[in-house]
Amino acid sequence: MHTKTCPRCGQQLFDDMPICYECLYEFAVQDEIVPLCAYEEGEVRQQQDHAGELRIHIATPSADLALPVPEDGLVVGRGSACDVVLHTPAVSRRHVRLEPREGGVLVTNLGARNPATLQDEAVMESSLMEKGEVLNVCGSLFWIEADGET
Repeated sequence: MHTKTCPRCGQQLFDDMPICYECLYEFAVQDEIVPLCAYEEGEVRQQQDHAGELRIHIATPSADLALPVPEDGLVVGRGSACDVVLHTPAVSRRHVRLEPREGGVLVTNLGARNPATLQDEAVMESSLMEKGEVLNVCGSLFWIEADGET
C-alpha cells in the first residue's frame, strides 16, 4: 500500500486516508496550509510520550480521536493556523481556546458568532469543563478523556 505525508504536520499516512488523524487536516479541503511544526526534509519525527498529560477526546463527522492538551492550550477553529481545524462554515476562524486547569479544561470563547456550548449552555467568555461534561463546537464534540482511556 502507498503512503502520503500530511502537508500540515508531516505525519505519514496511507494514500486512501481522507484525513490526518494527527492534526485533523482534510485532504479534500483546499485551504492554505500552515505547518504545525517545522521539520527538515527526511527528518524522522519522534513520537512523544504523553503519559500523565490531560487529553481531550474529539468526535467530528469525519474523525474520532484524542489529543494531549499542552500547557499553552489548543486553539480550535476553521483557520488553518489553529491546532484543531474544523472544516465547518459555522465554525469561526478562531473559535475557542482549550487550556488545562486544575479540575478540568478552561474553555475560552475567542469571539465566535456561534458560541460553543458546554452542557447545553453557551460559552460567552470562559467556562471550566470538568470530566464528564461535553463541549459542542458547531456539531463537533469535545470531552476530557478518562484516565487510562485510549
